[in-house]
Amino acid sequence: MGIAVPVINSKDKTFATITAHGPALRMQEKSIDFYVKPLKHAANDIQSSLSETSN
Repeated sequence: MGIAVPVINSKDKTFATITAHGPALRMQEKSIDFYVKPLKHAANDIQSSLSETSN
């Protein structure tokens, strides 16, 4: 099973994704939020650092 979140650039375009993947027995659908929250946090950190370097 794999989960991905987009990393958006300053032009509002997806230019990368951050993913997590593993066996379906470990990454069950009921625990998707457990994986999505830190992935989104990482994507936001990257997006913030991109906007800081483009200024």
